[in-house]
Amino acid sequence: MLEDNFADDSAWTTNSSSQATINIDDGEIHLSLNDDHEYLLAMRSAPVFDDFYAEITASPSLCRGEDEYGFVLRAVDGKHYRFALSCDGRAKVDRLLGKGSLSRQAGWLQNPVVPAIAPSSVRLGVWAHGSQVHFFVNDVYLFSVNDTVLWKGTVGVFVHTSGDEDVSVNFSALQIWTLTP
Repeated sequence: MLEDNFADDSAWTTNSSSQATINIDDGEIHLSLNDDHEYLLAMRSAPVFDDFYAEITASPSLCRGEDEYGFVLRAVDGKHYRFALSCDGRAKVDRLLGKGSLSRQAGWLQNPVVPAIAPSSVRLGVWAHGSQVHFFVNDVYLFSVNDTVLWKGTVGVFVHTSGDEDVSVNFSALQIWTLTP
């Protein structure tokens, strides 16, 4: 359905400030943030997906402890799921339904397939069909969520600083497939 080699920066939200940078170059989207306890998201403007399987490669270069990075899915009108990996080797899924409305859908899970060092590289996978969403790292199943609130939306990527240190992650090789009935 979609293969994004990050050659067209008009398909993504990109911006820069003294604290945050999003840029697309050389087949990757790069997110860098040095603002204390903040999130930085880059979203695809289109298309909207409902049932799909998606994979993206994340390559943290500066990342430590509880800093996070990951994949955003079913994003619409400020609402979305965040599939997050921490830099100490854990994974979780949160759902954001608006400002101040964050709920944990799958709690922190420690797993050896989640890298606990940077630099590293990891392949994130998401299978979404109706209310069922399954999450994978390097083709290893981690957990599932069942939710009837968000059924469709665009995709994106994010980074989060847990302290006052910089976090920097490159994302590449986004592929999205249609699920066949």
